[in-house]
Amino acid sequence: PQPSEVKDGACAATPDAAQVAAAPALKFKHRRTLREVLRAKRLERSDIKPSDWGKFGYGTRDDVLTRPIEYDEQTVPIERISAARATPQWFFENYSKQQRPVIIEGGCAHWPAMTRWGFDELEERYRHKEFKVGEDGKGKKIKIKFKYFLDYMRNQTDDNPLYLFETEMDDNVHVNSLTEDFQVPDIFPDDYLNLMNHDSRPPHRWWCIGPKRSGTTVHTDPLGTSAWNAVTHGRKHWVLFEPETSKKVAKGKLVKEKSEDDEAIMYFDFLLPRIKKRHPEALADVFADSDDGECAACCDCSGDIIFVPGRWWHGVLNTEDMATD
Repeated sequence: PQPSEVKDGACAATPDAAQVAAAPALKFKHRRTLREVLRAKRLERSDIKPSDWGKFGYGTRDDVLTRPIEYDEQTVPIERISAARATPQWFFENYSKQQRPVIIEGGCAHWPAMTRWGFDELEERYRHKEFKVGEDGKGKKIKIKFKYFLDYMRNQTDDNPLYLFETEMDDNVHVNSLTEDFQVPDIFPDDYLNLMNHDSRPPHRWWCIGPKRSGTTVHTDPLGTSAWNAVTHGRKHWVLFEPETSKKVAKGKLVKEKSEDDEAIMYFDFLLPRIKKRHPEALADVFADSDDGECAACCDCSGDIIFVPGRWWHGVLNTEDMATD
């Protein structure tokens, strides 16, 4: 059964009774995991009950996560280049200056993080350390110990799970040790935000662990900044729209029903197909995989980095449990 019913190009995510009934009772390794997860969920989404986090039944099916990308006149793959050919000057002239998104194959394959960020290895290092998994209605950070988050990630069946999204890589002495596991790629030599004094500089570096089905809704990065994202473990789906695309179109505002949610899993499941059908002129210019396994072009790859130019709309769905910088 499918929770998305399609009629004349319109579809709605509705929970299927059989799917919801089939959802397994959660069993965690640590006795306190459930209590900590419920606390975080109530703070993150005070508008719904914790039991509603899996009401659409996505946790009982993987079809959205494994659905192949169909390239057509609206959807084209992100260009891929080898890290070996990407010198700083060449990359600047062909991608940074041109504001062209690209995937750098093997861009982080040499990082210590490729082994040190395995989930078992991370648990040994950080099991009792707290990491950010969201914000409450007042913007206060919601934190949870790593051992509880990892326990949750391995057993959760939520439609849109909690997402570990740590922003204190420079200020937290425990989190700062992660910076020893990677190097800024030499194709990104300039960091103009570094010209600011430390106290005025906005957050500019994030470390993320996303359970499968987690992700981000379509957005642009703050201050018109460009970004690079490296995947060391797991797999992600990306969708990008050119900057000229209107906000209402890119975010699916014109095709979403009031009763529907617009989390990443729903966006990739039914909102994006609606956008393509209703706005054929507004191309989903790039839609591809960035991962350490199977790629959109059916190539084996590991340690990929994606470059997202400033003002490009982009969204992400984690199709496997993943770690990224």
